Amino acid sequence: MILKTPREIQKDVENVLKKYNVIKTKLEYYNMKYNEISELPAINAGIKSGKTYKFNSITENIALEDIEMKDKSLILVFIILTIDSILSSLSNIEKNILTMRYIEKHKWRYISKKNNYSIRNCQRIASYAIEKIANEYSNEIEEIVAFLSHFLRTL
Repeated sequence: MILKTPREIQKDVENVLKKYNVIKTKLEYYNMKYNEISELPAINAGIKSGKTYKFNSITENIALEDIEMKDKSLILVFIILTIDSILSSLSNIEKNILTMRYIEKHKWRYISKKNNYSIRNCQRIASYAIEKIANEYSNEIEEIVAFLSHFLRTL
């Protein structure tokens, strides 16, 4: 594993938070697709067909797709729960500011008005919270980044 600088880990934290909504949307998509597959009628086993040497069948392909979607959904649930757990370890103001900035994508001016802090103080709080996450949860962030770098290529 390549050692990253604290600043690189902080950038990873920001990027993971920015992808939170994408991850949730992908999870909803996989759950929807999984429900579609599980609602398909069973293939009639009474139909006789000619001898085939194909390694797989339509039923096997559907079952494999079903397993793949379950696996992807589980990984996404793990990522979401990890991010939620990390955010819950922060103070309310830190969590609010990070959520508003990186997940909800609000501008600093809006964030400062909603939290009754100056823009500069909101930026400092966000910076401190990201630094805190990077220091306390660097392993978890690295796992998420590794999952996402592989996962987002295969989506």
